[in-house]
Amino acid sequence: MGGRSWRELSNMDAMGAYDDKAVYVVSRNDWSEKGNIKFITENVIERILDLRNQPGKDIWLFGGGELISMLLAADLVDEMQIAYIPIILGQGILLFPDNPKESRWELRHSMCYGNGVVKISYIKLKD
Repeated sequence: MGGRSWRELSNMDAMGAYDDKAVYVVSRNDWSEKGNIKFITENVIERILDLRNQPGKDIWLFGGGELISMLLAADLVDEMQIAYIPIILGQGILLFPDNPKESRWELRHSMCYGNGVVKISYIKLKD
C-alpha cells in the first residue's frame, strides 16, 4: 500500500484487518518494520518484481495513486478493482495522478451495494 494510505489506516486504528497478511508499504520514509509490516523505500519496481516472483498469492494494492501510476507504467498491474463511493469530496487524491500510459481493460464484474457503493473489476487486455 502507499504511504499515505498506511498512515490513514494506522490513524484510524484499522490495520488490524491486515494482521494475518504480509504488508509492504511503499513510502519515502522508512518507519521501521513492525511485525508483518515492512517498508519499501527504494528500488520500488525491482522490489515488487521480486515479491511477484516469490511463491504465494497475488499482490493486492491498496490506495496510493502515485504508486498505482508507477506500477501501471511498469506494466505490473493485471487487474483493477475500483470502488465508487457516492460522496463528493471536493478535493482528494487523484486515482491516476501521473497520467499513466494508455492501456486497455475489459470489464469482468460489477456490483452495486445497497449503500450506493459500486465496485467494478477490470482485467488488463494483452497488447
